[in-house]
Amino acid sequence: MALKQYKDYRWKDTAFLQEMANKKIEETMKRQGYDAQEIATAINKATFEMPERPYEEPVFDNVPNNPVAGAYPQEDYFA
Repeated sequence: MALKQYKDYRWKDTAFLQEMANKKIEETMKRQGYDAQEIATAINKATFEMPERPYEEPVFDNVPNNPVAGAYPQEDYFA
């Protein structure tokens, strides 16, 4: 299943998409008659925090069959 509605967006657009979702939640809840406190609570639950620093790849030692040293798992299905 392709999500065609998001094909024009990339990772850098995450904040913009979150703002759009929050606005939609706010408008919907206002039409349904919720008060400002309930709307703020719902938006806080739906919002996720973006990390301040970029994602860092984990570093693995090249020691085979040593799970303590952080070697790649040998019996992992996706390895």
